Amino acid sequence: MSSPTSAPGLLHGLRQTLEKAGVHHVSDAEAWVNAGGEVLCKVAVAPDERPDASAVPERLLLALRAGGYALAATSDSAAPESASPEAALRGGHAVRIIRN
Repeated sequence: MSSPTSAPGLLHGLRQTLEKAGVHHVSDAEAWVNAGGEVLCKVAVAPDERPDASAVPERLLLALRAGGYALAATSDSAAPESASPEAALRGGHAVRIIRN
């Protein structure tokens, strides 16, 4: 049985995965650890902010899947409760990141 990844370790790995996929931290997506120890991620660019901005959510989702990460709901999000984590991420809300 493997031990769970610490939040700082998960965050570091997540940022490396995004960078390798060409998703830039801060300009495209933000990732952080909240007060509850959850690793959160959200799209940081508005769809009309720059020419390639509308493609960021899908690039982010593809990078997360390829890196072995999954999305989960978080209590820190303002997303509607009925929204799936993927829909919340596409809508600009923070989602919890977990390892598959």
